[in-house]
Amino acid sequence: MVIEFIAVDSKEPVPADVVRGTALARAIIAATPRVPFALRTDTLALLVLLDKCEALTVNEIRDALGVAQATASAIVERCAVDGLVRKRRSRKDARCVFVKLSPKAQQWMRRTKGP
Repeated sequence: MVIEFIAVDSKEPVPADVVRGTALARAIIAATPRVPFALRTDTLALLVLLDKCEALTVNEIRDALGVAQATASAIVERCAVDGLVRKRRSRKDARCVFVKLSPKAQQWMRRTKGP
């Protein structure tokens, strides 16, 4: 399958492998029918990450996304408020918070992957 994107300031197609970060996320968002929640680039990155893992700590999310601790915590909190992730404190260490996809986000991720 060949995917082409048109650059905003150009009429020339940009190959899919050249498209990076925000532009790719915007293209995915634009191609996804009826997203039932606000989807930002960092939200999409977190959903994709958690879809591949059962549960991650905020520190693991920070490392995987390459963001600061405060940024990772803010992304997780925003997603929790939107009902996209569930947070659970570790029984062994109360400072450690595990994050996983909510059923709502799991369902959405399954739908966007297609058959």
